[in-house]
Amino acid sequence: MGVRAGILFVFGALIAFTANLHDLVFSTNTLAIALIAVAVINFAAAAVLTKRLPNTPLIVHFVAGGLAGAALLVMNPSLQVLSLVATIWAALTAAADVWAGWIDPNKAQGRELKTAGVLAGLLTLLLLLVPATPVSILGLFGGYCFVVGVFLAIAAYDPKLSVKKEFEDDR
Repeated sequence: MGVRAGILFVFGALIAFTANLHDLVFSTNTLAIALIAVAVINFAAAAVLTKRLPNTPLIVHFVAGGLAGAALLVMNPSLQVLSLVATIWAALTAAADVWAGWIDPNKAQGRELKTAGVLAGLLTLLLLLVPATPVSILGLFGGYCFVVGVFLAIAAYDPKLSVKKEFEDDR
C-alpha cells in the first residue's frame, strides 16, 4: 500500500501544480503516464516484496492501468476518448480494490482496500456526472490521487497493518 500511496501522491502533486497547463494533449499524456506508472510500480513492488506473482485483483489493476494508459498514448487525443478511458479505468479500479479487500485475510487491510475501492467508485460517478473537460477529468483524477494517496499512506504505516504482516497473510 505504501508504494501505491507514494506514486499516487506524486501524480496528485504533479497535476495540482501544473493546473494552468491542463489542455487536452497535456491531460491525455499526463493521465496515460500516471496510469501506466501506477500499474507497473504496483505490480513490480508486489512481485518483489512477495517473491511471487501478485494476486488476481492486483493483476486486474496492472492490466487495466496498462491498457488504459497505452490506449490514451496511441489514440488521437479527444475529449471523448479521455473521458471514456478515465471512467472505465476508475470503474475497474473500484472493482479490483473492493475485490482485493473482500478476499484479503487481514481484516484491517481489507477494510482499507475496500475504502480505496469506494473512493475509486466515487471517482467513477463524478467522471460520469461532471461535464467532461480536460480540466475536470484531470482535476478529478488529481484529487483522487491525493485523497487515496494520503489514505493509503496512513494505512501503510499503521502499526496494525505492517508491511511484513501484509505479505505474510497474502501467502
